[in-house]
Amino acid sequence: MMNKAHPKYDENFLALRPEPTAGDGQYEYFTCRDGVKLFVQYWLPEKGPVERVLLCMHGMSAHGWYYSLTADALVPHGIAVYVPDYRSHGLSDGHPGHMTDGIILVEDIAELSEHIMARHPGARLFVLGESLGGAVNVNFNIDHPGKAAGMILLAPAIKPAMKFSLRDFIKIPFYLLAFLISRSWRVVKVTGDEHRGMRNKDNIVYDQNDPLHLKYVSTAYMMAVKKLLDRAARVGAASIKTPALIFQGGMDVAVSAAATKQFFENLASEDKTFKFYPEAFHCMQTDSGCADMRDIIRDWLLAR
Repeated sequence: MMNKAHPKYDENFLALRPEPTAGDGQYEYFTCRDGVKLFVQYWLPEKGPVERVLLCMHGMSAHGWYYSLTADALVPHGIAVYVPDYRSHGLSDGHPGHMTDGIILVEDIAELSEHIMARHPGARLFVLGESLGGAVNVNFNIDHPGKAAGMILLAPAIKPAMKFSLRDFIKIPFYLLAFLISRSWRVVKVTGDEHRGMRNKDNIVYDQNDPLHLKYVSTAYMMAVKKLLDRAARVGAASIKTPALIFQGGMDVAVSAAATKQFFENLASEDKTFKFYPEAFHCMQTDSGCADMRDIIRDWLLAR
């Protein structure tokens, strides 16, 4: 049972994590070079030196608590799990829902990885990213080749699959005006369609009521995200030789399954695996259509 004193305690999340085998873990605030502090959660194995570290990157407008599910599956097998909240997300510093350059998220991950690996000398670093975290992960491997021993992507945001409605097009002039008036003005709603991205009812309830989940973001935030995605799609596959494990759901309405498959096929890595789940939605961590996903991740990590 999650400790009520934990800063991310949420009763709605308890239904998603019935067996917290890794416990609540620990947390710290990591100070980046520019002074911004990132809230970082981590779970360490009870015995022996750590040989493998998994550094996780969450999705857009979210935070890192979902990876407690990953910790439950991996920590008992000797794998340490770390996950930060991005700046301007969750419990980290920054203007919530606003950023002007997505590459700063990549730089933060690079800095944090140095801090983590100094704590675990001799261990191998693996990096995992979901959705937007997948794009951050790809960019990290573009800029820091060879730093990670393996890359894992869950429904990576290589290319969006969202279709714009007439209502969305009508809002474009308003978004442009808001951008001109104040780049930090949070006017873009990023919640309300949870049922399209996930089918786990408990997950929907949690996301809709989570006080740390961003409800609105700025137009500058969306532009920064787009540049990050575009760079991942344009440069990533041809330049990355890191061993890769990629998961994608067939019912994903947020990112293009076809683009993910194409990214995998073009990936320069000689050690790559693609797992496709026809019935899985975008939020794969709690989707019944890919119930064996964390077991596959565990076995893949332990084999490297």
